[in-house]
Amino acid sequence: MVNAYVLTFGGFLLPGGRPADLLGRRRVFISGLVVVAVASLAAGFSETEGQLIAARAAPAASCSAASSPTGSAGSGSCG
Repeated sequence: MVNAYVLTFGGFLLPGGRPADLLGRRRVFISGLVVVAVASLAAGFSETEGQLIAARAAPAASCSAASSPTGSAGSGSCG
C-alpha cells in the first residue's frame, strides 16, 4: 500500500503544477482535499486488496498537485 502511494505521488509531482497554473491554486487545492476525503472513505469501505491499493493511490495524485513547487503553496503535508 505504501508503494502505491509513493509511486503515484512521485509520478504526479512535476506535472501536478500545471493544473494549478491554469485553474488557480485555491481551486486545485480544494479539489485535492475533496479527492483525499472521498478516497479515504473508499479505503475504509474497501473489501479487496485491489480496492484498497486503488483507494490509496488516488489521494497521492491529488496531494502531488497540491504540494508541487509550481502548484499550491502547500507544504507537502498530505499523506
